[in-house]
Amino acid sequence: GNRLPERWQGCSRFTIGETGFGSGLNFLTTCHHFIQTTHTETLRFISVEKYPLTPQDLSRIHTLLPPFLQDWATRLQQLMPPALAGWHYLRLHERIALWLYIGDAVTGLADLESSIGVDAWFLDGFSPAKNPQMWSQGLFFQLSRLSAPTATLSTFTAASAVRKGLTLAGFSVTKVKGFAGKRERMIAVHQHASKFQRSHHKAHLPLQAQPLPKGSQIAVIGAGIAGATVANQLAQAGMQVTVYEQNTQPAQAASGNLAGIVMPVLDRQHGFYAQWYWQAWRTAIDWLAAQSDTNLGQVSGVLTWQKQAQRQQELIDWVNQLNKSDWLRTVSNGQTELPAILVAQAGWLSPVPVVTTLLDHPNIRLECQMHITRLTQDGDAWQLQAVERKTFTHDAVVIACGAGIQQLLPNWMPHLQIQKGQVAHLAASAWQGQLPTMPWMFDGYVMPAVAERICIGATFEKDAPLGITADGISHNLNTLANALPAHQYHPHQIIGGHSAYRMMTRDHLPLVGSLPNLDCYQQGVQPCVQRPDTCPDMARCLHPHLYLSIGHGSRGLSSSFLAAQVIAAQITGQTAPIGLRLSQAVHPARVLFRELTA
Repeated sequence: GNRLPERWQGCSRFTIGETGFGSGLNFLTTCHHFIQTTHTETLRFISVEKYPLTPQDLSRIHTLLPPFLQDWATRLQQLMPPALAGWHYLRLHERIALWLYIGDAVTGLADLESSIGVDAWFLDGFSPAKNPQMWSQGLFFQLSRLSAPTATLSTFTAASAVRKGLTLAGFSVTKVKGFAGKRERMIAVHQHASKFQRSHHKAHLPLQAQPLPKGSQIAVIGAGIAGATVANQLAQAGMQVTVYEQNTQPAQAASGNLAGIVMPVLDRQHGFYAQWYWQAWRTAIDWLAAQSDTNLGQVSGVLTWQKQAQRQQELIDWVNQLNKSDWLRTVSNGQTELPAILVAQAGWLSPVPVVTTLLDHPNIRLECQMHITRLTQDGDAWQLQAVERKTFTHDAVVIACGAGIQQLLPNWMPHLQIQKGQVAHLAASAWQGQLPTMPWMFDGYVMPAVAERICIGATFEKDAPLGITADGISHNLNTLANALPAHQYHPHQIIGGHSAYRMMTRDHLPLVGSLPNLDCYQQGVQPCVQRPDTCPDMARCLHPHLYLSIGHGSRGLSSSFLAAQVIAAQITGQTAPIGLRLSQAVHPARVLFRELTA
């Protein structure tokens, strides 16, 4: 009904939308035919599922599939996430991405940007009489809103209510001969977008930006993990990127630790905070899996437990309910009364070699010992002024310098928090017992040995000067001893460490995306803070082509990869790989709006 695989031939990217993922049969079959009939084209498959199958049932069903789908089914089972509400982004092949929403279909589709441009729709296979929620008028309107101008649609049903609903939503519907004993079925072509378009776009958190063409000159301020990931994403998109770093080499500040944990936030409520870091962790791990250098890090698993028994028991119960042992399971760690939780697909990264690898791209130029202190707009371009009395001109700027924004954006500092973090280094030879093979995370953390040193962390200190202090060392060792009583170390055994400032936000989510002019924005939204739905579109207050990736706190190694994808999508005019509501949850303007409503 969608004339596949004919229609995806020669498309740089073809997008399919589906209502009702089920066992993934439509998706798996599509994957097989797409790879068989294309060479360089890419496929984006968007699907929704309110009641995902258990891993056991999914496996049982997949054993019934024909042989040519078995490898695809195995890959899907490996990547299939626990039943956590929200969007999940899975890459089954270098040319195939699955966007899967777990939850209500209308809610999920309403969370997508209309620019996504679905080329073909597969509608749910169940009878409208048996599953009426999947055939509502609201869902038809969402199909219309998300459709490309000539999108097609195919469905097994021929119910008149469906035909009328699709027609009202802007589709031209035709009945055709059915199959498998069905007398008739329907196909449709999208004619025009429905006037009944509704989405979760909030005018006071504008996401619109004028895209820049390939080859544009982009400045990235900061050569830590946040800046390096942005630079790499933009370079891959064909932009010419210059990274400015005030230190003598990259990854010297908050990205200067020996190693850092990459794992999701475990929260049974799975709100925006957990959703962001779940998807961010997955993005970081996917990047690591694509690298051949074992010095960059490892998907080793992470063992974590809570000091409070009640909190730990709640997490244990939640993990057991998820029933996804290949992702999360409880294990005895021999140290605590309650089991610990093993996040099997988490791990660690070594920031310095990771940053070096990310910056190693022909479209990236690194300028060290270049301290940018001022940004001024000059027509459609930005002027960057450095302490070294040099001026640089770029089409767009991404600020990713963490605590370094104190000079660049001093008027934003009252809305942010800075804390010092200090870690201690212990010689691997001094470790008591078997060396950890994966990170252990409690009130603090212990990392596997890197360069014959074990990293023990970390402090959270307000208004503290940088540097390794005796108090910081004692704090880290005491935290370790409380969590693991068998590991008692004296401060004189510490052979070094690292300290840096973390930039944080009050809701612990980063600031990612277009930066608003603070004065313009506050004046514009002040009259409507009690009625956000009455706010005018605040896009007029966005600085043109000025973006932020800061506020990642202690989770920058997990968070920065996803943030870079979001910013690169905004700059290039692509659809970001996160839902609209999550994009707005990390929007820089949210901190301003919340403070006005407090």
